[in-house]
Amino acid sequence: MKTLFGAESFLSYFKRKGDRGNDLGKVTDQIQASIQEVEKAEHEAKSALASSTSVLESSPSAASLQDLVQVLETEKASTQELLQKVSMQTSQARKGGVSSKPVLNSLLPLLPRLRSVQASLSTELQKVRVAMSKSPVATKPSKPKRRFALGA
Repeated sequence: MKTLFGAESFLSYFKRKGDRGNDLGKVTDQIQASIQEVEKAEHEAKSALASSTSVLESSPSAASLQDLVQVLETEKASTQELLQKVSMQTSQARKGGVSSKPVLNSLLPLLPRLRSVQASLSTELQKVRVAMSKSPVATKPSKPKRRFALGA
């Protein structure tokens, strides 16, 4: 049975009899990989949020705001993917019963951390979009003023 993380599911690890030490090692490696991915996502999101704050404090151009929206949307999408992956891992760990309790206890704290990062990115993305709507954008062509000659 294949899963998102390229190995057998947590359920099959814990139901199989025999060499459980190697299986637990594989699961532990997957948990550590998930924890590292979450920490990396948090770090990248914090740097994106910091750059967003600094750009918004200056007088940003429309192009810089558009670039900022793109960066924040990319970060939000990658965080969403990671959230789905960790959610899948936790649901598989729940199927493992009592024997998978340590795995579940390791994975459950990751979910609120990812949701918090995702909420921060969404909030900042909304701020940038509001700033885009308020900034004087040169994309709307203004009508030239007519000049009338008086007297002649």
